[in-house]
Amino acid sequence: MLFLLTAVGLAGACLLSACTNDLKKIQEISQKVVNSPADTTRGVDMIYSDSAKVKAHVFAPLMLEYQKNGEVIRTVMPKGVKIIIYDNNLQQQGTIVADTAYYMNVQKQFKLRKNVVLTSTKGDVFESEELDYDIFNKKISSTKPVDISMANGNKSHGSSLETNDTFNPINIQNQTGIFYMDSKLGQ
Repeated sequence: MLFLLTAVGLAGACLLSACTNDLKKIQEISQKVVNSPADTTRGVDMIYSDSAKVKAHVFAPLMLEYQKNGEVIRTVMPKGVKIIIYDNNLQQQGTIVADTAYYMNVQKQFKLRKNVVLTSTKGDVFESEELDYDIFNKKISSTKPVDISMANGNKSHGSSLETNDTFNPINIQNQTGIFYMDSKLGQ
């Protein structure tokens, strides 16, 4: 009889501890579900337009969309992105590539991070660790250091960058570098 009571007691203790562990696992899984993307898309090829005019063409191998109350609030492209920028006449103005991109749906803005390279159609190249691209206000900016290689051979470095989607004008703060001058300058 003592053996039977001991066996029943051990079985009850195992059942209770199993329930406790299961509850912890359920909580962990539900937390992961809450923080997981609502949609996962592979092989992204997306066009952003405003008033029937193409503003940008976006390519990414992976896109994760996060929702709040049924609306997409943030999109993450964690495996790289390429953005082709167009003017109002659908003429390509440049490209941006980055290791990671965040699209903030409310602000209508890309936040590009890690190894960001912006190349204009003229051949000017801007490199930084961070760059923000506001598609609808046509503003490109970075508050991080930027390295610039111009098509004419000039090379410089600045503490920040601000320009528009046509790259004219370009405002670079605290700029230093090597600038080539026209030999006829001053004649």
